[in-house]
This record gives sequence, C-alpha cells and structure tokens, in this order.
Amino acid sequence: MAKSRKADRTNIKHVIEFIGAKILIFLLWIFPCRFSISLGGFFGKLAWHIGIRRKVARRNFSLCFGDKYTEKERDAILKKSYDYFIRTSAEFIILPRILKKDYIVNVNDFEYLENFARERKGVVLFTGHLGNWEFLGSYLVKRGIPLDVIVARQRNKFINSIIEKMRNDVGMGLIYFRSAVKQITKSLLNGRMVAFLADQDAGEHGEIVNFLGNPASTHKGPAVFALKTRLPIIIGFMIRQEDGYHQDIYILPPIYINQTGDFDADVHEITQQLVKVLEEAVEKHPEQYFWAHRRFKSTLDCY
Repeated sequence: MAKSRKADRTNIKHVIEFIGAKILIFLLWIFPCRFSISLGGFFGKLAWHIGIRRKVARRNFSLCFGDKYTEKERDAILKKSYDYFIRTSAEFIILPRILKKDYIVNVNDFEYLENFARERKGVVLFTGHLGNWEFLGSYLVKRGIPLDVIVARQRNKFINSIIEKMRNDVGMGLIYFRSAVKQITKSLLNGRMVAFLADQDAGEHGEIVNFLGNPASTHKGPAVFALKTRLPIIIGFMIRQEDGYHQDIYILPPIYINQTGDFDADVHEITQQLVKVLEEAVEKHPEQYFWAHRRFKSTLDCY
C-alpha cells in the first residue's frame, strides 16, 4: 500500500514536471532566438543567487585553482558559468531554429572530421561539459558527420521522451548506457562517430587520473573503445564567445593510439592524455565549465 502511494506521488510529480517542461518549450519557441537565449542566461544568474549547488561549485573551483583567483573573481566566474549553463539548456530546446543561423558558428579545422566522414571511417569524439556540448553535436550532424551520442535515460519517462525527440529531430543517433557496449562498437565499425562526454565522476569503475591537481574518477570509454577498435580519437569543444550568443568550434588533430600490449596501462595513459587537454581548455575558459557537478565525490571527501 505504501509503495503504491509512493508510486502515485512519483507519477504526479512526473506529470507536473512534464507540463512545466512543455510550457517552457512553448515559451522559448515563440520568442526570438536571442531573447530565449538571454532568458536562459537570466535564469542561470538567478540559480546562482538562489544558491543552487553554489557550495559545490565553489568547492570544486577552489580545489582546482587554489588561490589563483580572489573570492570575488571566483564568484564572478562561477556566476557566468551558471549563466552559460542555462543558456546552453535554452539553446538545446530551440536547436532546430538555431541551426538555421550559420553565422553564429565559427569552425576551426573541420577538415579532420570531413575526411573521416568521406572515407566512412569511425572515430571516437571526446568532449566535456565545457562550452556548448549539445550544440556541438547537432552542428556536426548538420555538417554531414554521422554521429551517435551516449546518453542516460531520465527517471521521468515523459521528460525522457521530450529530450529523445529533441535529439532525434536534429539527427543525432542515441545510444543508451544499458546497450552501450555492443552498440558503440557497431557504430564505430560502421563508420560513425561516437561522442563521449567523459568528464564527470565515474564512481568505482572509473579510471583515476589527475584533473587540475586532484585525483578524479573518470570514464574510460573513449580509451577502451579506441583501443578495441583501433580507431582514432578526436577532441572537440564548442566555446561561447563573449557576447554569449556566437560560438567557436575547435577540432583538434586526431590521436592515433600506439598500443603497448599492456591494455590497462594504455587505458590509463590515454584517459590522462584526454583529460589533460580538457584541463587546459578549462584553465583557458573557466567560466564555461560546469562546476556544479560533484566531480571528486569518489576520490575526495570534500562535499
């Protein structure tokens, strides 16, 4: 009986969340793109002032940068991080409209990806929660890159269906965690790019590497699948410009894996190499990183 009441409350909560999400989507779609994106920035600043995960963000930032910044500078960076994160969420909702506006994206070194797509060669894409990762994936698809992204299924099935439709509408292929191993291998061997957002805490099954001076449990999927398929890894980021609207895409040269015969050691070395590149990008653009995630919850007693 108690379980039934709990399930009923959960269902009601999910329906309310679904209705709220549909209203938000409707509003963002009827407003001009710039206004909708700016509205996202406003709510991001509001989330910072309310204090949503503010202690976590400050703790992460202090662990990573020590006394490099004053408290005032730190909070200014984190406030902008919240601003940009919700802007990214707003942009995700109206991606089909934004994708029609080519002029807002500047691309660097795209020929690497075009060559792989033309030759129908699979490639592992490593990125992180830096800049605008959702827009990055959809823009690659628009430019003719066959892309699958690894996603987690949302607890709210109604919200999950909305997010799934949004990604399908811009042409992304979806790989859910439960079917990931077989599907990732199949996609790569069929000449598709598989994108990993591999910078969040990976728990006890992650690879412990150094991230901005701290041990961090990190998803090792990019390294594992590159080793098993003998395919290269490409690192890419979409960085927001100062106006908060225009974007720059940076595609780094492919990394061809040199296997030593020690699989575990190779996984560690490659994972550390990838995280090092992300680390350098975060140091350059700290205001564009998602600091509110408990990045070190598996390795440090700091929350």
